[in-house]
Amino acid sequence: MIKGEVVPQFFIDRIIELNPKIILLYYTFDSFENNPNGIAILKNFNRKYTFDPKDSEIYNLKFRPLFFSDDYHKLESHNNPIYDLLFIGTAHSDRYIISEKASIWCLKNKLKSFAFYYSPSRIVFLFFKLFDSSFKKFNYNKISFFSLKHEQIIELYKQSKVVLDINHPNQIGLTMRVFEALGSGKKIITTNVDIKRYPFYNENNIYIIDRNNIEFNYDFFNLKFEEIDEKVYEKMFISGWLKELFFDDFSFNWLQK
Repeated sequence: MIKGEVVPQFFIDRIIELNPKIILLYYTFDSFENNPNGIAILKNFNRKYTFDPKDSEIYNLKFRPLFFSDDYHKLESHNNPIYDLLFIGTAHSDRYIISEKASIWCLKNKLKSFAFYYSPSRIVFLFFKLFDSSFKKFNYNKISFFSLKHEQIIELYKQSKVVLDINHPNQIGLTMRVFEALGSGKKIITTNVDIKRYPFYNENNIYIIDRNNIEFNYDFFNLKFEEIDEKVYEKMFISGWLKELFFDDFSFNWLQK
């Protein structure tokens, strides 16, 4: 089961009743602070995993970060990228504020940026616009209520040099965007300082910004991407994720103290 945000207990009970020898695996790519039902159903599972190192300690789950899929595997880029900085993400928290500051900085430094903000619902967006202070600054004309197709995202990656990652303030687990960017050979700018603990951290490829005091480094955009150690890279790939979950392979240390 992935996340199990709205899965009721009676459904799990019925699954076990029909399959008495079943081994139940649980994985979540969200913080339990955003998913209380996940906590309620944890007791059912034989093996439990989370992408969040903090939740891993609190709820005694095995820690396993996310991954990148085949399409991002050492993605072949255009010789002359169109965009210096790319942001693609669902509208939430302070993402718009940070991304817009990044766009303004790029403009001042003669760098080209592209940002795509997505919301699954006009009603939900307007609700947050009324009651969430960070959404009040959101330009309605910049929001899309239709998500990009997978092929469009791949093409934007090919056209870009650096990817901007803005994690939710309530979680420290690395987003899928981090793995997709690094897996495709793109440098990344992120608000997640916890990324320093991971074995693929490299100041040449990863630049960390403070969401409360944003500063960018022009020189970072001119540094060439340094290849990730092959063993670590394979663990970041979807096959590495599957091996850990389905074969309980935990011979790899994901976090450094």
